[in-house]
Amino acid sequence: NYDSGIPGNDEAGQKSAWYVFSSMGFYPMAPGSGEFQLSSPIFSEIELNLDPKYYPGKRLKIVVDKNDTSKVFGSIYYNDENYGSMLTQENLEKGGKLRFSNSKK
Repeated sequence: NYDSGIPGNDEAGQKSAWYVFSSMGFYPMAPGSGEFQLSSPIFSEIELNLDPKYYPGKRLKIVVDKNDTSKVFGSIYYNDENYGSMLTQENLEKGGKLRFSNSKK
């Protein structure tokens, strides 16, 4: 390998992982920080089944009230509690429902 990298390398999967996270509406702020920045999901509904061997929650459901690309989220609710723009690793592991309520720009 040269210091310029490997042709076609996806930064060891980093870019793909960022895209998957971002598509679901959240992405890690920094490796190992345990904090996730929230953003607009590209899907109207996503359900992640969590392995009970590793996570206390059974599933994490992500819902967008009105999936419209001309809008941005106005409020975010985690298990019906109004949240800011960040979630923690612990929130995600517990599962539950993450709801994005959209509002016009």
